[in-house]
Amino acid sequence: MEGWTVMCGAFIAIFLSGFTSEAIDDTVILVSDWSVPGKVQSVSMQHMNFSTLPIINISRPVAIDYDPEAHALYWTDVFLKQIRQTSLHDGTDLVLVQLNESATPDGITVDVTERLVFYTDAGNDFIGKVDLDTLESHALIDTNLHEPRAIFAYTEKRQLYWTDWGAFPRIETATYDGSDRTTLVATDLIWPNGITLDKLNGRLYWCDAKRKVIESVSLDGGSRRVLLSETNAHYFDIFHHQGRLYFTDWHKKRSILYIPVSGGNVSSLESHGFSHLAGIHVISNISSPSASSVTSSTQVTVVAPATSDSHIDVDEERSGSKYDAAQDEHMTPAVGASRVEVESGVHLSFVQTMFVALGCVSVFLLMAVTFLAIFYLLRRRREHRQETYCYLDRQREGPFTNNMYMEIGASLEDNTGVYLVPCDELKRGKGEDPIYDEIGDAKKY
Repeated sequence: MEGWTVMCGAFIAIFLSGFTSEAIDDTVILVSDWSVPGKVQSVSMQHMNFSTLPIINISRPVAIDYDPEAHALYWTDVFLKQIRQTSLHDGTDLVLVQLNESATPDGITVDVTERLVFYTDAGNDFIGKVDLDTLESHALIDTNLHEPRAIFAYTEKRQLYWTDWGAFPRIETATYDGSDRTTLVATDLIWPNGITLDKLNGRLYWCDAKRKVIESVSLDGGSRRVLLSETNAHYFDIFHHQGRLYFTDWHKKRSILYIPVSGGNVSSLESHGFSHLAGIHVISNISSPSASSVTSSTQVTVVAPATSDSHIDVDEERSGSKYDAAQDEHMTPAVGASRVEVESGVHLSFVQTMFVALGCVSVFLLMAVTFLAIFYLLRRRREHRQETYCYLDRQREGPFTNNMYMEIGASLEDNTGVYLVPCDELKRGKGEDPIYDEIGDAKKY
């Protein structure tokens, strides 16, 4: 049934795209993949497929951000020790910052209006700032940081928020120039990992890999709430987009997970093309129908998460404060919490449901028309056979030892013992060939 749903949905999506002139709002998820070599994947929620972004110089990407105006991707690479930028428009590649061997570039956030990039370095324990116009960079905050991890910019207010999972784990905020530094959360934290912001509702979300929870507070640090808690999870990164929280879990390395900010069911997108998902960033890609064609043949499956936790042998003990590029696991905080059981992981709106239903009806109608066409052709073929053969009745009892019938193409019908003769042959032979007189009149078979 799942296969039919996907096929019918794809059929109607392609069918409708040829008849609409309105823009299509497609949610696109960007995820970094720790496979070797590393890569960044782009997932279309509209088409349910993914493609690998054309990035050449990439090794072990962690945090990612995106500039939709310039079509530029930004990411941190913990193996190359770099902050990088790649244009998805013309493929231009640029190293924004080359860090030293002690560096662990963990988090990144971009203000495309101010043309600024902020990043965290858990190896050298500072938050850096890069001017995209001059490419000048410097340490913005380098005191009282232990393991700065994820960072997020509230661009409208020129405010930074970040997590620190060091000896004194906490969530802090400061302005773009590093002033007005304030601790928002400092209790009940172990490995605060990814961080994101719901600007509409004024809430800050983060995931704690060791405590296995996703929580939120108001922007002043109050009104703390637990959104999700699981017993077998290792959350790594999180991103808010249009009322949903999208996140990655290192106990489910091949899945993109998402949940409404109001709580409820957790859904996942899975693909055999995923290996070890890490950073995540979500955008709305508004394009015309002609530009929204599927370019990747690899499908993404929408599934409900497992209702029982299966044990995955992942060492959750920190082996130090640095990334080990040779290791398959990153030992910094990765979110985790005991997930609420879900009845279904597929969330379809009423309009989407109608599209799928219409697609299925269209497929069945196409099959019915094909069947009727084949039936008609077979019937016409039989009628043609009936019209072009005649049978011989006068000589049925005669001595059929001569070859007169064979000479005009006659053949013996096994079921009736009647000789069948092409009618055209009889017409051509009438009055001209004595064989016709021997055979006599023929009737339609």
